[in-house]
Amino acid sequence: MVARYAANEFGVSAAEIVDYHASSKQIFVVNAKIGRVDILDGSLLETATPVSIDQALLLNNLLKVADVDVVSDINLSRLGGVNSISIYQDLLAVAVERGDEQGNDKQGKGLVAFYQLSDDGAVQYMHQVEVGYLPDNLVFTPNGQQLLVANEGEPNEAYSVDPVGSVSISILSMVGR
Repeated sequence: MVARYAANEFGVSAAEIVDYHASSKQIFVVNAKIGRVDILDGSLLETATPVSIDQALLLNNLLKVADVDVVSDINLSRLGGVNSISIYQDLLAVAVERGDEQGNDKQGKGLVAFYQLSDDGAVQYMHQVEVGYLPDNLVFTPNGQQLLVANEGEPNEAYSVDPVGSVSISILSMVGR
């Protein structure tokens, strides 16, 4: 079985990182271009008819049902694109880049926003945690007690600001979970 979603944006990281929430049968897709997470109806995955690879390239059979406006939920200045997501059971973590106070667009300390997911597909913003510079990958530990964040620390174009890369570990019991 093959399914496909086309964000209709090309070469701009519009559909970059994907994760699946089994309880709601929803697929979460980073839409870095607009600072949101697209939510797709994944129920098709159980019923779709198998197709060949050639046919799959023509598909657009996954439907967008909603999105998560992470930038509005966090409501802080200098927020940039959404870089990564990770789901553990009913918890969604979303990495967001942030500019610095000198006007560099990715050189400030980034954030991870946490959302509660429900079986019926509702997504509720909980809170955010500041992490390192340019958070770019999120992974929950197997028991879901910690979130590991790779912070890329990308320099600006002139290399006049070059934040250090790092790893952040969020212990979820300490961040309100």
